[in-house]
Amino acid sequence: MELDKKTKKMKILVTDDFTNMRRTIKNMLRQIGFEHIEEADDGDTAMTKLQSGTFNFLVLDWNMPRMPGIQVVRAVRADSNLRYLPILMVTAENWEDEIVEAAEEDVNGYIIKPFVTKTLENKITEILEKVKNPPEGEVMFNKGRDFLHNKKYDEAIAEFEKALKIKPNSAKAAYYLGLAYLEKGDIDKAEEILKKAITYNARYVKAHHSLGDVLIKKGDIKGAISHLEQATVISPRIPQRQLLLGGLYIREKRFKDTIPAFKKAIEHSFNLTETKEKIKELVKDLPDSEKAIFKNELSIDL
Repeated sequence: MELDKKTKKMKILVTDDFTNMRRTIKNMLRQIGFEHIEEADDGDTAMTKLQSGTFNFLVLDWNMPRMPGIQVVRAVRADSNLRYLPILMVTAENWEDEIVEAAEEDVNGYIIKPFVTKTLENKITEILEKVKNPPEGEVMFNKGRDFLHNKKYDEAIAEFEKALKIKPNSAKAAYYLGLAYLEKGDIDKAEEILKKAITYNARYVKAHHSLGDVLIKKGDIKGAISHLEQATVISPRIPQRQLLLGGLYIREKRFKDTIPAFKKAIEHSFNLTETKEKIKELVKDLPDSEKAIFKNELSIDL
């Protein structure tokens, strides 16, 4: 796909906390032929600009203070007006954990610093080609997600089933079908479909996590722990998942397993105060002797 004149007129937001990196990326984009480029120096500023503007593409750094790039991605995907905005994530690290986490949050593309102009052009071209000509079934899939977001569960289920007929072994479509059944309240059907999603792709993190949620609702705490553990092995950088798993360990009196989960939640937390408050809530009913262990291990005033 060649970038035509209309494409080069699209509005791009470059977000990075380093001035020199923003300048470098903007210069590359101008060399490619893009004319309308704005910048943001952190995630908070990026979200303000995105919600008040009409941007067509986001180039986003991962490591930023206050609101890291992956948090921006989550906020964008949760916003009905921005949900399908193409996002190219930029990072200085080539870590599998980051790549898995980015994919889990539906990042369109990923690029490692340092890179040259041609690499940036190729990656943007690849993303825009997929947006312009989505894979078979993607249109139905996106319609299903819109229905799900608007709590129209039967309509969502119908679209995801259509997508699965086109691509029968799609873990992604099966996951969202299971999620639609879960939101609708059909726990047994949700469990059945989510298990299928995992057979299609054993490393599909969201399916493991949602199946954990289903099993919690069904009272199968050991089963829930098993799937949440698999999710954290594949993608260990989600604080909320580590907190959920730690809380389940407490219910099973597996205190030695709880502390590593809470340590990872703290390590990857974007809001340390909030994370520590959640840990306090989870351990508040424990005997003082157990609380003392958590206090010493986690450096939290309980």
